[in-house]
Amino acid sequence: MAITKLALNGVEYEIGNRVVTEGPQLYEGRELTEYSWAQLKEKCATGNYSDLRIGDYKILDLTSGEQVKAQIAGIDTYRGTYNGLVGHHIDWISKDCLSTSYPWNDDTSSGMNNGTAEENKPYIASTLYQKLTTDVYDILPSDLKSNLKEKFVLCENRYSGDGVISDSTKGSIVSVGYVWIPSEYEVFGSIILGTNKWSAGGAVQYPIFSGSWSHRLKGIGNNGSAGDWWLMNPMGGAFNSSLVVSKDGFVDNISVSENKYIPLCFRIAE
Repeated sequence: MAITKLALNGVEYEIGNRVVTEGPQLYEGRELTEYSWAQLKEKCATGNYSDLRIGDYKILDLTSGEQVKAQIAGIDTYRGTYNGLVGHHIDWISKDCLSTSYPWNDDTSSGMNNGTAEENKPYIASTLYQKLTTDVYDILPSDLKSNLKEKFVLCENRYSGDGVISDSTKGSIVSVGYVWIPSEYEVFGSIILGTNKWSAGGAVQYPIFSGSWSHRLKGIGNNGSAGDWWLMNPMGGAFNSSLVVSKDGFVDNISVSENKYIPLCFRIAE
């Protein structure tokens, strides 16, 4: 019997009599020129994603002059989570990294990959979080900014008033802002170098990273050579390093003071 529909990531696609064997890891995506960001937000409001696929993309012209290919990484991946804070949404992650590199944390007085007395979540206390939510957010085009939704996560806590510690000890729900980076679990689907239990939080692997290394490998700038890029997690069992996806696609840990790259990640939602 001929196959007429393909269910992929909760969305059905009409495929006629052609048997489709490609998964999201092999699909190159199509440019969504027919949709503005406001129209994509409206699709979230209706929950109608019938013509969207993981890997579909839009080209962004940042005010810095840089161009970015933003791809659909997940559709309703976290819907209904975090005490009902998350409704219909589309999460986007750029195919390659931005061309500017940043340290994960350049304030060593805060305890390297630890939080602080004022902010016990190391990622929220980091230099990188501050750069993402100010410098990177500021270069987004205005038509995108007006349709963004902040992302909530179960973020690991790592702070002790008795001194620097090497593992996270608990987690709490927090907004990571309108521009963010993924966690180790969201990329690899497991905790490899983070702190068991707490680095995972409530995360799931984004469909765009499932079944293939192709989207782990990110260039420095649009279509650039592969580079190391930061994840949001501090290294487990260490106080001075945080996690990256290496230029070869493995998870690794790097000193928080080193400059590494970041993909552009954001959420459009109802």
